[in-house]
Amino acid sequence: TGRSSKGMPYLRTLALSGNRIKETLAATRGGLVDTKFADRLTLKRFTTGCGWIADHPDPKERAAMWAYWRRHLHECLLPTLESRGLLAAWYRLVTATGDARTVYRLTRIATRITDALSLFDKLEARLAAKRH
Repeated sequence: TGRSSKGMPYLRTLALSGNRIKETLAATRGGLVDTKFADRLTLKRFTTGCGWIADHPDPKERAAMWAYWRRHLHECLLPTLESRGLLAAWYRLVTATGDARTVYRLTRIATRITDALSLFDKLEARLAAKRH
């Protein structure tokens, strides 16, 4: 299907499936690696939704989808993020001030910077190893 056919029902399905994936990962083992992966996946799915919203051709539906998606982030996703404090704060900040297209760009950059193999995670792993 093309992006133009992805409307509000598709966005709701994306939100529900993201919640299910996170719940399943949390129930399987619940370790720190699983939590970080689930939190990262949650934020990446939100970013993907921003891209779909930004490309939607109908401005009225796009505005409704963006309002729903921001509400979903602030009410459902951000309160459950356990391991991504700084990244979650970034999502909170950029969604408060931007439209879907801007948020899509800014969150894609943030998720690339905080990739599991990024400098930040390597540094965090070294610090944790030194503490133990």
